[in-house]
Amino acid sequence: MMPLFKAVLLLCLLVLAYPVFFRARLLFVQRLLGAGIGALLAVFVIFPDVSTRIGHFFGIGRGVDFLFYLAHLFVLYIVIRLYVRQQHLRMEVTELTRTIALLRAEPPSSTETPPNK
Repeated sequence: MMPLFKAVLLLCLLVLAYPVFFRARLLFVQRLLGAGIGALLAVFVIFPDVSTRIGHFFGIGRGVDFLFYLAHLFVLYIVIRLYVRQQHLRMEVTELTRTIALLRAEPPSSTETPPNK
């Protein structure tokens, strides 16, 4: 049963790797990093004892704990990157909105009377 599970995991890695290699907007470094992470995950799927040896090297008892810690660091990195990107996009939208408002603004006409209060 284990070889089937490994095959399913490797297939999932390939499906998840598709956007990394075929999205034109990703930089070469990002593609290389994605390929490296994918290759490392494939090694851990095929040879699960490797993660245990690496975990022992860092003073962690089990390989799955080592991978768990790495996954948390990776998710934290992604969350921070998404937050910074979202803030950047928010500032860009604000600047665009101000620019459009200034371009569409019409000077007040002198014949209009101000509303009574």
